[in-house]
Amino acid sequence: MRGAAYSVYMKTNPLPFLSAEQKGQLENEQSKSVIVADMDGNVVGFNPGAQDIFGYTAKEAIGMHVRLFHPKQNYARILPELFRTALQKGKYDAVIPLIRKNGKEFPGHIIVTQVKDTQNQVVGLIGVTEEVRALPVSSTISKWIQALRAPFFSATLIPVFLGTAIAFHATGLFSFWPFFWTVLGMLCIHAGVNMANDYYDHRSGNDALNQHPTPFSGGSRVIQDGIFSADTIKWVSFSFLALGALIGLYINSLIPGNKILFIGLLGMGIGFFYSAPPFAASYRRFGELFVGVGFGPLIVVGSYIVQTGMFSWIPLLVSIPIGLLIAGVLFLNEFPDAEADIKVGKRNIVNSIGKKSSVHVLAGGIILAFAIIAGLILARVIPIWTAGVFLAIPLAWKTITHTQENYDTILELIPANASMITLNFVFGALLTLAFLAGTWL
Repeated sequence: MRGAAYSVYMKTNPLPFLSAEQKGQLENEQSKSVIVADMDGNVVGFNPGAQDIFGYTAKEAIGMHVRLFHPKQNYARILPELFRTALQKGKYDAVIPLIRKNGKEFPGHIIVTQVKDTQNQVVGLIGVTEEVRALPVSSTISKWIQALRAPFFSATLIPVFLGTAIAFHATGLFSFWPFFWTVLGMLCIHAGVNMANDYYDHRSGNDALNQHPTPFSGGSRVIQDGIFSADTIKWVSFSFLALGALIGLYINSLIPGNKILFIGLLGMGIGFFYSAPPFAASYRRFGELFVGVGFGPLIVVGSYIVQTGMFSWIPLLVSIPIGLLIAGVLFLNEFPDAEADIKVGKRNIVNSIGKKSSVHVLAGGIILAFAIIAGLILARVIPIWTAGVFLAIPLAWKTITHTQENYDTILELIPANASMITLNFVFGALLTLAFLAGTWL
């Protein structure tokens, strides 16, 4: 041991005050790490299971601060939260990223409880950690479907199909291979953006702190559940983004000028810097705007230009409701994440104005999407057939009312999250079919 750490160890050593259960864990537990720390966070007890999991010997670990077992991204948020919760509430129980002596990160399920002296004063903490193994997943394909968040790809497909349908309505022409490459390139970029979001939310500690993930929020959880390492997700993300960029460059070579190049660069920047530093838009109240623009105007207008080679105001105007609704999907998904987002300093509209007020913002955005279509029809900018989107009004009403009733409860809100995603899909599909019908009728 060294200097000050040794004197603290002698003064506040909690080992003599371990309960019978805690002493049994430290002495007999073989498969789990058991580490005892004093009130300053210095290690005073270290079992063989800890050596197996973390790679340090007891001699190396004793006297060192417990930061030794945490990656740097834990220092600012997770580690203080761990100490604060264990000291104030008596127990900290979570799955968090940890790090071995060889520098490899892994997800660990850690339970930290208090050690008290004979006067019932807290003199230290004892942490029992078990490495989280990969959850049983039926196949490699299903693992990657989870990592890619493939069920959300409709957010990309709908605006591509809509932009293409508007172009077909305007020209009566359809170019299959440019359409094919547009779909493939956009799916690659969407996959890369999803995985980049998982990686950077992992690095910030956001997903690790989220103890209430749902099928629609909290990330894919493949890093937290030990299915893939953070490095794997990072490099696969970069690979998808690079492939999407190459496809975009090819499409740009087919279109006069560099309109697709400019749209592609803007879209890539919006997607990547939604989560990635130094901008990290989702941490600075710009997340909803980035998603709305990226999955609305940029894709719809870009898909139109791929088919026609020219810009038009019609796809831009029609894309605004699509952008509003996909931003609404993200917006509603932020409700369950609010607590974890606040802990890591992730600022968005929901945790800035509160969930109750955010319900009105969500309702306003949905109503505005329908109002814009109505206005464009009345102005004769788009065909009357697009009034078919009003068939989605009952679904919109269901989303709004369910959110109003359950905005502050995570599990009960899940049907609203699902119906908001369905609304975005149905609204976009009805618009797409309307433009096709306007061409054929």
